[in-house]
Amino acid sequence: MTKLAKKIQKFIEKGKIFEAYKEIEKKLESKKTDDYSEDFRLLAQILENLHEDQENIIHDILYYTEKNLTNSDWILRRNALEILKVLARKFPNIFITRKYLSSLKNYAIKDPHWEVRSAAIEVYGTIGDHVPDKVFLLFKERLNDDDADVRMTIIKYLHKFAERNPTMIPEILPLLQKVQKDDPHWEVAKLAGTFVELLSQIEHSSKNSVTTTQNTYLCPFCGKEYSKLLDICLNCGKAYPRCIICKEIIRITINSKIAYCPHCKALAHPEHLQKWVLVNRNCPACLNSLQESEIKFLKKG
Repeated sequence: MTKLAKKIQKFIEKGKIFEAYKEIEKKLESKKTDDYSEDFRLLAQILENLHEDQENIIHDILYYTEKNLTNSDWILRRNALEILKVLARKFPNIFITRKYLSSLKNYAIKDPHWEVRSAAIEVYGTIGDHVPDKVFLLFKERLNDDDADVRMTIIKYLHKFAERNPTMIPEILPLLQKVQKDDPHWEVAKLAGTFVELLSQIEHSSKNSVTTTQNTYLCPFCGKEYSKLLDICLNCGKAYPRCIICKEIIRITINSKIAYCPHCKALAHPEHLQKWVLVNRNCPACLNSLQESEIKFLKKG
């Protein structure tokens, strides 16, 4: 472990996230580095320890990252996009509401270096975990990218979208079948063929099972019934909430309750939040003191 890595680790252990970020920023701004990958890895480590209430640090990192997206060094552009991918995974609402999709599209299409285009596609794909319909058209368009690795990255995300949102299979499956048939690179064609087979099986099984599952759960936002196979409501377009303890989707029936923290409104399965509070006496999201009697509940979302 390098001297800088040890210093960052100590800051993180003491909860001094802002100080840790400033150390990385100072190192990167000085441009006295032989290993950008380590510096950006440490920045990603800091991000993993951030919470949504630390908006000042999140936006500082966003500002610094955006500056590097225009750097003449393609390695810095790629690494900046890797940081955006971590941010998009942890704080997707930032990217959806601030319309990052349009600016990312430029890097996915126009950047001269294939690794930068591929990294932009991965950020797009990470955002697409929450709003797949908003990124599908770009992926469809970029299947003609000159680089085989970029096309393979797109194919992997299309498969992921289809697995998580089976209603998209009728749109995605023909695209993959065309790639399997026409792509000039054998690895790309082979990967597409593998996913064609898997998605065909899912499509077949979902047709047989969706009628028995779709009436079981309700969207907590609009009340629409949905299939357990989905992570996003096809009626209102919102992602189903995840429990802050187990990270799984909170599946809601007509008689369900959702527990939430009265301080930050973070949602959880009631039994999970109650057990957590009994042991830790705080909210796992905002870390405010919390007693079991203070937990609030939503009925039907």
